[in-house]
Amino acid sequence: MPGQVFPALRAHLAAARDAAIGADFPVSLAAALIGDGGWQRFVAGFPARFADPESFRAWCAGQVDERSARRACDREARTPFAAHNLRLFRQTWSGLAHLVGPLVADGLVAVPPLTVASPDRAWLLETCPASALLHLGLREPYKGREPARRAARRRILDALVDRAWIDAPARRLRDAMVADNGGDALDAAIAAAAAARAIAEPSNLLPRDGAESIEGRVYFT
Repeated sequence: MPGQVFPALRAHLAAARDAAIGADFPVSLAAALIGDGGWQRFVAGFPARFADPESFRAWCAGQVDERSARRACDREARTPFAAHNLRLFRQTWSGLAHLVGPLVADGLVAVPPLTVASPDRAWLLETCPASALLHLGLREPYKGREPARRAARRRILDALVDRAWIDAPARRLRDAMVADNGGDALDAAIAAAAAARAIAEPSNLLPRDGAESIEGRVYFT
């Protein structure tokens, strides 16, 4: 399945030249891991360097401890985990190895604020639904099949509509978002909304400091 999904997704992103996409995975690592070669060189070489998520996690753990592996943007956004955390390293590896690395190497997407937001290609912006919900005061357990988790998804969705974060979805889509036990549909809506809010202010697409030009930025408000 990944062998079919990732090529199709890369093709979709490469063709989406006028789109901004909220990526719910780390698009960079701590500066200590990126090294002197810079972010673009690191991610372009990522697929060949790390054949699987386990080799990626082992390498990270051999370079830095998990606390120092948290980026400045992780601390600002209060993301739940460092990029190579046990709960996140597979997601990080997949995003860098199958999406960001190949697409950046071929110049097919921009990744603000790490690269210039060129108007001739899609913009991939790192988001974190958990951070967005935290800063909105809406963070509560919502992933799971229990009735309480389903009710939480409904409350969060209603609150996002009430606060004009998202438009009210059609009934069929709303029911699907609430019924999705994994919370992926709700996360996708939050990531898309965070990306849309980010591009409304052009200065958000530029690095605010040297750290962001290496470690990136998490768009969550």
